[in-house]
Amino acid sequence: RVTANKVNVTGTISSMGGSTSQRGGFDAGDIYINSNEFFTSSTSTLTANGGNGRTDFCEAPPNIFHDGEQGDGGLINISSLNVIRAKGTISAVHGAGKCNDGINGTIDIFYSGLLDVTDAIFIPSATFHFILVNTPPTFDFNLTDQNATVNKEFIFDVDCSDADNDTITYV
Repeated sequence: RVTANKVNVTGTISSMGGSTSQRGGFDAGDIYINSNEFFTSSTSTLTANGGNGRTDFCEAPPNIFHDGEQGDGGLINISSLNVIRAKGTISAVHGAGKCNDGINGTIDIFYSGLLDVTDAIFIPSATFHFILVNTPPTFDFNLTDQNATVNKEFIFDVDCSDADNDTITYV
């Protein structure tokens, strides 16, 4: 789990399941990245792939493990409020093996700002979630107290700014 203002991956982040020549592959762990800015280079990889089991035979010994079983892929969760520029490979697939198809993992991308993934390879495909961020308006000056009497009309000229450029109507 990584939480930082800016994350720039130039190498590999891996949470792969272990492989074994004697038993089935192990399931992958999960990767969580939460930052304002997230970047990966064209040579970087994020992997949460399942481990490989034996490829020569499939035998069920008298325990819970099967020789040749494929490890399941993990979860990759990337969340950013400003920028996501992903290149390279982001992968969460099941491992290889002779028996018991493993389950592919999940890749979830949560974003509200710039999203550039045109040069990224997602295996399996990623699910993108747009996060709607709405900044409340701010008043540009303070209102003053006024005394009220019967039949007195109040008129205020209230100016406000909205960072999201929403049209604001007060009635």
